[in-house]
Amino acid sequence: GTASRIGGVNFDILLEESLQRHEIAFGEDECDSRILRNPGFFHWRSGGEKHINDPTSIGLLQEATKYENKNAYDKYCEAAMNSIQDCTLRGQMEIAFPDTGIDISEVEPAANIVKRFATGAMSFGSIS
Repeated sequence: GTASRIGGVNFDILLEESLQRHEIAFGEDECDSRILRNPGFFHWRSGGEKHINDPTSIGLLQEATKYENKNAYDKYCEAAMNSIQDCTLRGQMEIAFPDTGIDISEVEPAANIVKRFATGAMSFGSIS
């Protein structure tokens, strides 16, 4: 496979999570306590995995739009940026700007660039 410098889960973490799930399902606890956790991989859950669109952010956006509240919108922007930093690789990156820019004559005209666009590849992730 391709080497990656991005860290993440390792076998120790996989083992620990598997043992926790096994203990919850087949441990010595009473039958009524055998409920598997929902870690919130697909839907937001309190105490679960973080999501970009969490209830706080959505509530602030709704307040900002319903009441045209600039303060709520500013709080929404801050919460959204924090969520993006917590939840995406893009949010983990810091852009390092060069001391000097490139000459504008080296930049390809937009008319030439758009000819190569394929609408099937223009999802949020591929053009962001």
